[in-house]
Amino acid sequence: MGDSADGGISGGHEPLRLPPTLQPKRRRDTRWARPIIGVAVLAIGAVVASSLLNHEVSKRLATVPIEGTTTTSPEVVTTTTVAAVAVTPKGSGARSTRRAPTTSTPAPSTTSTTVDVPPETQSEVIAALDKLAVADEHSQAGKYGRFGYWRDDDKDGCNTRAEVLIAESSETVERTVACRILRGKWLSPYDNAVLTDPIEVAIDHVVTITEAWESGAWQWTDIQRNDYVNDLEHPDFLVAVSNAIKDTKGDKDPGEWLPPVETYRCDYLRAWVHLKTVYKMSVDPGEREAIAVGALHC
Repeated sequence: MGDSADGGISGGHEPLRLPPTLQPKRRRDTRWARPIIGVAVLAIGAVVASSLLNHEVSKRLATVPIEGTTTTSPEVVTTTTVAAVAVTPKGSGARSTRRAPTTSTPAPSTTSTTVDVPPETQSEVIAALDKLAVADEHSQAGKYGRFGYWRDDDKDGCNTRAEVLIAESSETVERTVACRILRGKWLSPYDNAVLTDPIEVAIDHVVTITEAWESGAWQWTDIQRNDYVNDLEHPDFLVAVSNAIKDTKGDKDPGEWLPPVETYRCDYLRAWVHLKTVYKMSVDPGEREAIAVGALHC
């Protein structure tokens, strides 16, 4: 048998043909559908993402107060027991205990290197006073901004003002979890005013900011001045008092003003001399004379 010209099988036989059901099926060309599917997936994803975003935005908007309206703070009002101690009334010679920051800040380089012991007796006050430099006050008035603001040295959420309020309250204070003081009980030692609303309470630097500036702080760095403002190491340097008596005191030194409560004056003079000793501040002549005379009654 020979081969035909078209490559078929010779001999008059037709080529073998499979029945339609057994013939291989042709593959459909689906390449055109892939882009459509991709677009559909992206569209569905965009719809889902948009829905989730709108839901999240709605949730957040529900918690944002509208300007000019009030809203309940998310802070939880709680009664704290941290550092709340019974404080012996001032003027009795006893000092309240105050929690100093766990990470203490270094004292300014201008401070004394001697043992830091507050003067107690009349002779100790006079001896400490005699060691202070006598000089006229520096003429340039200090600005509070140069001393900075309250800090939170131990990172417990309570700044220096709050720490003093907690320590000097004779009752356990009420505060928020963010350490906003809501209520307590404070005896202002300068005028014996009893206060329960912290808004009525001021934290007095025994040696005021301006007095400190005029007595040597003008030479310090900003960091050293801010350390002074936030000194919790010495319980007698910062005192919770009434706003009214703090306004009366102003920036006066002992030559110009002493607490109206006479039984507290010796404590006040001790704290004044102690503070000026620790920070190596000077005293002016009138100030020194007033302290020396006042100490005779201690």
